[in-house]
Amino acid sequence: VLRRATIREGDPVMKEHTFRRIVTGRSADGGAEVLADEQLRLDDHGIRRIWGADAPPSLVSDGAIAELPGWFPPLGGCRVTLFSVPPDTSGPGERRPDGPAPWGHEDVHASDTVDVIYLTSGTAWIQHPDGSEVRLDAGDVIVQHGTMHAWANHSDEWATGIAFVVGARPEV
Repeated sequence: VLRRATIREGDPVMKEHTFRRIVTGRSADGGAEVLADEQLRLDDHGIRRIWGADAPPSLVSDGAIAELPGWFPPLGGCRVTLFSVPPDTSGPGERRPDGPAPWGHEDVHASDTVDVIYLTSGTAWIQHPDGSEVRLDAGDVIVQHGTMHAWANHSDEWATGIAFVVGARPEV
């Protein structure tokens, strides 16, 4: 039985699938200037990269979102992503009602990254391969060090979060 997802009225990102992104930088005189001020739209999976780099970033920027080849950053690179986790409608893990997640899998995954994730609204669960789950509520932060995991949402409302992901050295 499929459950209908309800969008929280208090969460404008989920209601409109858009958000405002502002980028500032140093001006020629050493002050500050706005480099970008734009409305961005979440993709069909409820995900949108906000910023990223494949190497340590520079303070010189044009404010554009770089077109980067990989979903996860290489060593020293980073990604900042706004994401959503829809309510479960067909089972555990990332079997999303809108199809597989854009990184190409549906279940447990890991990457050579340290992920700092802040849940801005709703409730989501991190599922581990042993079947254990960690519940995250709006305002919670989780730091994952290359942890095998999947996302789930056992509630009736969408969850939204921001992930800051840094490429890390794998254990050798």
